[in-house]
Amino acid sequence: MRIRPAFSLPVMALNWDQALAWRLRRHLLDPVGACSVRDVVGRLAAVPAHPETTPELAIGLRRTGARAGDVGRALDAVEPECLGWAMASPLFAV
Repeated sequence: MRIRPAFSLPVMALNWDQALAWRLRRHLLDPVGACSVRDVVGRLAAVPAHPETTPELAIGLRRTGARAGDVGRALDAVEPECLGWAMASPLFAV
């Protein structure tokens, strides 16, 4: 017996350039915007936070006008739940 879905999704034909462009937009890499550190982390859901320079790089690449120390200042301004340690995984800013 074959089960049919309740609805069907439209089929889109994409080439590699279109797929790459979509992914770069979703990851805030093209175009780089003027959003806050919190906005970047919220969009990405999690940012690797070990070693200590990793979040500065990962977030700074996605922001125009990013400066050294932006991530540290943002962490000082938010609640402690912004850091998480997943079992047997590296530290993430979430």
